[in-house]
Amino acid sequence: MHGPRRLLLAAISCAALTPAAAAETEVEIRAATTRYRFIEMSRSFDSGVVLDTLYTGEPGMNEAYLGVGYDVSSSERSSLIPIVYAVFGKEYGERGATLGFLADVDHTKWHLVAFAGHFFPTSGEIGGYSFVDSLDLTRKIARFEIGGSFAAYEDEGDIVRAAGPVLKIKDRMGAWAFAARYGDESELRVVRTLAF
Repeated sequence: MHGPRRLLLAAISCAALTPAAAAETEVEIRAATTRYRFIEMSRSFDSGVVLDTLYTGEPGMNEAYLGVGYDVSSSERSSLIPIVYAVFGKEYGERGATLGFLADVDHTKWHLVAFAGHFFPTSGEIGGYSFVDSLDLTRKIARFEIGGSFAAYEDEGDIVRAAGPVLKIKDRMGAWAFAARYGDESELRVVRTLAF
C-alpha cells in the first residue's frame, strides 16, 4: 500500500475511533460524468475542532487530504471553518499543504455552502493553485433545496469555471444532491451525505 493510502486509512481509523459522545461525523461521497470521484469523512467536536480526511480523483490525478480545522462561528445555524490539509498525490510526486475555508450558513429559507482554498506545493510537479470546490446557494422548500452550484479552479494560469442548477433532497440519514454544471468543464454530479 502506498504512503498516501496508508496515511488516509490511518486518519479515517483515528477519526472513527474517537469517542462519539463529544463528536458528530459526516461522510460525503461524490461521483460525476467526468469520472470525478470523491469520498470524505469529517468529525466535528463540541470544542470546535474539526478533523477531516478525503480522497479526490479524476483521470490522471489521485490525491489524499488530511486536515484539521476549527469552527470559529458562534451560531448553531452556521459553521465557519478555516482548515489546513497535508496533501499527498499519487502522480507527479505531489506533496504540499492546502489552506482552506468552509462556510455553511443555514438560514430559515436559504442555505449557503462554500469551500475555497489554495494549494501550496512543497515538492513534485504540481504548482500552486487556488480553487472554489463548490459554492451552492439554495432555497429551502420543505425537505427540498433548489438553487445554483458553482465551481472554479486555476489550471496553468487559466481559470476553469462551471455553474448550473442543483437539487438537494434531505432524508433521515442525510441528503442527496443532483447538480448539472456547464462551462469550461460540463458535468452531471450526484452527491450523498450521511450524518451520524
